Amino acid sequence: MGKINYKYNYMKHLKLLVFLAAALSVMMVSSCKKQSEPTVSAELSVEITDIKAVSARLSITCEKGNPTLVRYLAPTLKSDVIAATGSVENKTAVETFITRNGNAIALPYNVLLKDLMPETEYVVGVAAFDSSMKVIASEVKVFTTLDLNSMFDESLGDPSGAGDLTENIIK
Repeated sequence: MGKINYKYNYMKHLKLLVFLAAALSVMMVSSCKKQSEPTVSAELSVEITDIKAVSARLSITCEKGNPTLVRYLAPTLKSDVIAATGSVENKTAVETFITRNGNAIALPYNVLLKDLMPETEYVVGVAAFDSSMKVIASEVKVFTTLDLNSMFDESLGDPSGAGDLTENIIK
């Protein structure tokens, strides 16, 4: 009878087990691709109404989606925004400007903007962020306040005047 070489058989099986373990590990790692986060979006609405010489009414709402964070850029001189971003139409640069200079707000956001300068172009903006702080929506509006004369015209009331005072006398 021949002598059995146990050391040889053991090494042969050990090599096979190591090879199978390595192959299984490679298959597991390659099949565990990182799940991409679902695309989150939002739709913002910015409305500026009741514009006067030194004030305006601002309303910001989220029409669609549920952003994690919303930052609001208070009225800023258009010339300052252009100096920082190159153009109000440069969406990426303006979003960065809002990110750096805006304040966090809760939506809906309604405010009377006060202490504005007459006949001045302003920019207001808002940017919405997802949980990884990526901008998912933004909106920018440019508006111009009215001149001072409009402020005095409004304070006078009825432009037709007081009417015929004799009709208003109690008899």
